[in-house]
Amino acid sequence: RVETKEQIQEANAFLADDMAILGEFVDESEADLGKISSLFLELEKKPGAAEIVNSIFRPIHSIKGNSTFLGLLKVRALSHEMETLLDDIRRNRISASRDAISLLLGGVDELRAMMARIRGQAGELADATAFESLVKSIAALQAVRAKKDERAPARTEPESPVAAPPAAVFPKSAAPVEPAPKPE
Repeated sequence: RVETKEQIQEANAFLADDMAILGEFVDESEADLGKISSLFLELEKKPGAAEIVNSIFRPIHSIKGNSTFLGLLKVRALSHEMETLLDDIRRNRISASRDAISLLLGGVDELRAMMARIRGQAGELADATAFESLVKSIAALQAVRAKKDERAPARTEPESPVAAPPAAVFPKSAAPVEPAPKPE
């Protein structure tokens, strides 16, 4: 395939834009990770403080979403597990124990290291085995909660039904279609 000089310039401009977006993501992520580290110390003192958990959750959620957009799948995997654990904490499904906080801080440290490697164009991971171990440890803490939920007694009151959203929120192509009348 032969590319013209204009096509090459366009591709280079696109790549430069991608690198600028990636740089902004790394800068913002590093700043957010720096801010939330101190919040974990507060959370240890006040394990039930919803505002602290939410202040940690939001940047992790943003890192997860932006890393997905940028194709940073290992950053996404770790931030997803961290986000899920934080969500369990904020919904009081699991306590903000020292173990949970320690694992989350380990996740913050790993995310910081990942950002440094990405900035240096060295890839996301330095040690895949240690990374997988961390992700599995966070997931295992969630699994303990899930097992407790399974052993919990069944609800005696019926759950309220969830209403379907009005058809107006669907684009016309996705709106429910009424069946055509049967021919007589």
